[in-house]
Amino acid sequence: MRSRTFSLSVIGAMLVAGVALVPAGPADALECSSGSGFTGRGGGAEVLCYLLDRDGPPRHSLTDRERWDRYCAAIPLVPPWEKQEKEGWGPFEMRGPTQSDQPVDDHTLELLGLDPGGDYSLWSVGCTAPGVPGLPGYPLVMFIVWEKAAPVDPVALRDEAAARINPPAPSLGTSPPFDQWPAIVQMPTWLWITDPWVTDVEAESQGGVSVVVAARPDRVTWTFGDGGSVVCFGPGVAWQSGLSEDATDCSYTFTHTSAGLPDSRYDATATVTWVFSWTLNGVDQGDFGSFDATSSFSIEVGEIQVIEVNG
Repeated sequence: MRSRTFSLSVIGAMLVAGVALVPAGPADALECSSGSGFTGRGGGAEVLCYLLDRDGPPRHSLTDRERWDRYCAAIPLVPPWEKQEKEGWGPFEMRGPTQSDQPVDDHTLELLGLDPGGDYSLWSVGCTAPGVPGLPGYPLVMFIVWEKAAPVDPVALRDEAAARINPPAPSLGTSPPFDQWPAIVQMPTWLWITDPWVTDVEAESQGGVSVVVAARPDRVTWTFGDGGSVVCFGPGVAWQSGLSEDATDCSYTFTHTSAGLPDSRYDATATVTWVFSWTLNGVDQGDFGSFDATSSFSIEVGEIQVIEVNG
């Protein structure tokens, strides 16, 4: 947790009348460590405080009465209450119940100069100062903005979301099927990915910061043991009977057989490259990295023998 300093103009914009700034107190766990703003004259007042309490707020006003009293007592009497202080007004004491864990809107965070990446809640407690002769105790409502979690770096949220995206190794298809029939030299071998070619999305948020990470499949790199490779910008087209040779945009033509190699097969791989992009509170932040998912396979390559017969 970190302390903040309220400016007089900011508090004045939020607490309309009779504003006075309370000097920052020491970094005690039960004191307003950043400052407070007052409003109201005669009959009531309000104080807004960004309170640091590393133990968290009391959850029940009755059982934690002493602790709440310490919060109220931390509020000093400042101008225009100097005269009241001289006349014997003492420290504020708690009265009434508290409100529990209310959300803090973005406008309030902006007015207080708080980082929207933090996780905050709003609590309130009724306080009063002992009265002076002829006057009742002075009522006051203390509003406490509580920092439940320190502001987070949006990039850290982005990386948390990205870490949950783990595309599997791709499932492969070839024609002729690499696990059933040999490919033929000088004839295109069709290549494709059988998995859905879709974007994977994860989101993460804290406080007023929300990020969405998208991983999109961008390309497939096919490499073969004969030294050749091909990059396909898409999943490729699954072969079907009746399709023409140029119906696919992803194929590879072998120029040598795999005869003489172990098991008479070339070792090969297919690698899908996924590209990460992200948005921050709905605003596009562009690409920031990539991930490779690879499958290995082997393929036999043969040739068709042509016999010429002189007639």
